[in-house]
Amino acid sequence: MTKRYGLRVAAAILLLAAVLLVLPAAAGTTPPAGPLLLSFDSPNSSGTYAPGDVLEINATYDEALAPGSTIDILLNNSVPLTLDRLASQVGPRHKGSIVNGEGGALLDNAQGVFVAGDYAYVASYVNGALEIVDISDPARPVHKGNLSLGFGPKSVYVSGNYAYVANYNQYSLQIVDITNPAVPMLVSFFGFPSNPWDVFVAGNNAYVGISVGGMDGKLWIVNITNPINPTTTGIFEDPVWLPSPVDVFVAGDYAYVASKDYHALKIIDVTDPAHPIRAGSITNGEGGALLENPEGVFVSGTYAYVASTGSDSLAIIDISTPAAPVHVASITSPDMDGARSVFVDGNYAYVAGYLSDALTIIDVSTPASPVQVASISNQGMDGAFSVFVDGGFAYVPCYMSDALEIISTRSSTLSGTYTVGPGEETPLLTVGSITAHDAESLDGTRTNTSTALPATNLADTVALSIEGPVTAAFTAAPITGTAPLTVAFTDASGGTPDCWNWSFGDGVWFNTTDAGAANPTHTYTDPGTYTVNLTVVGGINNNDTLSRAGYITVSAPPTPTPVRSGTGGGANTDVGIGLATDLKRNDTASFAMDKGAVYRVECAAGTTIDKVMVTVRKASSLPSSVNGTGTDVYEFEQVTLYYAGEADLSARTIFFRVPQAWLASNGYDSGDIVLMHYNEETGTWDELPTEYTGEDGNYYLYRAETPSFSWFAIGVTQGAADVAGDVADTDAVTTVEEAAVPPSSPASTPTANAMTTPVATVSPDAAEPAGPTATQSPSSMPVLAALAVGPIGAGAIIRMRKDR
Repeated sequence: MTKRYGLRVAAAILLLAAVLLVLPAAAGTTPPAGPLLLSFDSPNSSGTYAPGDVLEINATYDEALAPGSTIDILLNNSVPLTLDRLASQVGPRHKGSIVNGEGGALLDNAQGVFVAGDYAYVASYVNGALEIVDISDPARPVHKGNLSLGFGPKSVYVSGNYAYVANYNQYSLQIVDITNPAVPMLVSFFGFPSNPWDVFVAGNNAYVGISVGGMDGKLWIVNITNPINPTTTGIFEDPVWLPSPVDVFVAGDYAYVASKDYHALKIIDVTDPAHPIRAGSITNGEGGALLENPEGVFVSGTYAYVASTGSDSLAIIDISTPAAPVHVASITSPDMDGARSVFVDGNYAYVAGYLSDALTIIDVSTPASPVQVASISNQGMDGAFSVFVDGGFAYVPCYMSDALEIISTRSSTLSGTYTVGPGEETPLLTVGSITAHDAESLDGTRTNTSTALPATNLADTVALSIEGPVTAAFTAAPITGTAPLTVAFTDASGGTPDCWNWSFGDGVWFNTTDAGAANPTHTYTDPGTYTVNLTVVGGINNNDTLSRAGYITVSAPPTPTPVRSGTGGGANTDVGIGLATDLKRNDTASFAMDKGAVYRVECAAGTTIDKVMVTVRKASSLPSSVNGTGTDVYEFEQVTLYYAGEADLSARTIFFRVPQAWLASNGYDSGDIVLMHYNEETGTWDELPTEYTGEDGNYYLYRAETPSFSWFAIGVTQGAADVAGDVADTDAVTTVEEAAVPPSSPASTPTANAMTTPVATVSPDAAEPAGPTATQSPSSMPVLAALAVGPIGAGAIIRMRKDR
């Protein structure tokens, strides 16, 4: 309604935070009216950051701002930044108030209010007056004028140059000329046989609800075509059907009346105002409606919103068919104790609670599911009687505190982002000045234009630490010697790394986030010349890799361990590594491997996973802590999961191949192969359902699902081993000479649903792949190196996303 009533908002006055910036004023002058800057801060400014990190910077105001509002600031007196992303939200807070007697204001037992232009018109019951308040600056309302009307004004409605006052104790509708708000004048007096409660003006008629002692209800329709000479248009009189009509709202051809003692919403057809007739009705409890002692009604669209003091509630009624109104939803809350009045503005209903001394804001964007989003109460709102919302402000007459409270119902945040640059040091984000502060209110009348706001640290006095780029560096001793050679590595990296990834060149790597473990030792068992890589990470987009080619030389190899005839491959600790990042639930990461019989591992994410790494290490025998399999084995594999837990995965698939010659030489065929999984809890080997998928050159190809990663054995089923009659010496790996030309890996061709470009690919090579050099820019580094997961062996990572 362009109407008044009910906001009772007892609101604890919000204290401005330490970051509150107060607009300065010249000495001896009043600061200009305008949106108040409540806070100026960065929600993520405390902490350690590196070049490329992005920080959010916000400036929050106490009211809704116009689109296009901006604020330009200067960081460290040198970096210009504009905040221009505007967000508005519900954020009620005390804006201003005026109390009885202040500047001559008559506000004793204030009840009704109507806002028009720059003025609020208040019906003051005990003063017997119409008080007019200048609200051009809502933060500083001032008395403009008033008119004594005799004890009893309850409600006021403004239309054109006239204010229409329902005076309960004077049994009258009083019409006041407000052409000059400073000098209002009574122009006419229309009497009734009983007490008027409320008035609503629509067209040339004023609709007044009247009753005697809460009964004998009437809707009196007064013709105000000539405000100086009002006359009766028509009367709806039905004391049984319409007792105590305490609030009236007219929309279209219908008048909606809150019938307090009947506990109902009554709808009267006023298509012909001279002959109003019944249309429809809904009572308390009907369809679940909470309508005990309703005292406020507001119509918006096809819904009527009813505030009820007896049920402390807001009921929402579908009135698309006025003859048959239907309850849609009701919401109750302690903040609406004694709900007397409701005003709907946009997607929100504002309810004044007379007993809770509060203004409650309800989101009614979905009428069937109203949600309380905020409330405000303070000692100045004692007895919140009614509410009128206009321009982002709620005006609440307060019966017990004899005041008009003004509440800012919305707040706005102007945001921008700042990207940390290289070489910046602590403290960084100190505001030297705000060079062009142009925050404009929605009505376009309140604009701040200040250039002298005091400097402030966006972290609210907490210094922002910006770390420089990390640089990888290390030494080792000794770097030459005979096998076995134990080498101590010492990290000498610059900056502040929080992750170290060592690759020793012999297929073994070491990764840690523990600074106390960043200096590892490693033993080389075989002769050769080894390239050592170290990748260090110091935050997002902050990593560096140092590769020392041929850094370690090992000579005089030890006598090799004899390998019995028929074993395949001999001792081999080559490791394949795969890594994927940013997996969403049901995404699948596919890791290509070429260090052993396993040529691909796939993981399906059961939840969001920031990073997951899988390593596959082939071995010719098992450690002493792992029991034997009890059957012929081609190759043992140790598969290990990093960064994520087994519970984060919903599926795991291992793809492997076995030389046809190995099977033939041992008397087996392609159907005898099985992948066995070591159960670490029971100490037993479980045969996994293994699927034969075809041939590739001299190899048979297989796949198997596994419940977890652990030790695996690629071997033959127990039944096949029994038939072959050879179950002796079961824990050694039996092999034959593999083909001289290795077949192409099936994993080298992406599947149909794979991305056309792998995240990273490293060509198969016996030598350790070198990491990115320190001179490479972060943008030119492969994703794996940029995330500092270290050398990825010969693995190729293929990221596949499932259809949603």
